[in-house]
Amino acid sequence: MFHCSAFFLLLILSDMFPFPKDEFAQENPELEMKAPQTLDGAVFERRNGKSTLLLRGDYFDLDSQSTGGQFDAVWDRASLVAISPDLREKYVSVMGGLVRPGGAVLLLAFDRREGTPEAREGGPPYSLNEEEVRRLFEGADWVESVTKVAEYDEMEEEAARARWLSKGLIAAYELLFVIKAK
Repeated sequence: MFHCSAFFLLLILSDMFPFPKDEFAQENPELEMKAPQTLDGAVFERRNGKSTLLLRGDYFDLDSQSTGGQFDAVWDRASLVAISPDLREKYVSVMGGLVRPGGAVLLLAFDRREGTPEAREGGPPYSLNEEEVRRLFEGADWVESVTKVAEYDEMEEEAARARWLSKGLIAAYELLFVIKAK
């Protein structure tokens, strides 16, 4: 069961996906989730709960007004690898407006390291290696530091290995970074 009553949780859902049905509310009754609503003129569908806000809409429309302020921490669980690589710089810029000075981003990336050209360039998830993460974030005026904290070989797990080999990849890694804001 998910517990976050001591923290504020904001989950941004792509407008490509439906709002979570009642499962989230049923699994987390302590959050007292209300029915989804869209306020006049709002670009996001909202679902409020105790210390929780779910937004459904276009990430690139996010700002501190739509989220109710900036955040101490953001967990990007593979969002950056889900969007087209030509939107990455815009993504980083939007993120800079969401993270409070001194805050941090925990970023999960996917590196399609070796395989056929089609397999390495395909997506989503699109490949995002350490060099590209550093280029994107170290060049942003709001970033103090970028630290890679973990690397996981996707080929170590048999099911994942079979899936990636069938797509033409022979080396694939999940990378985890902590990006600290100035």
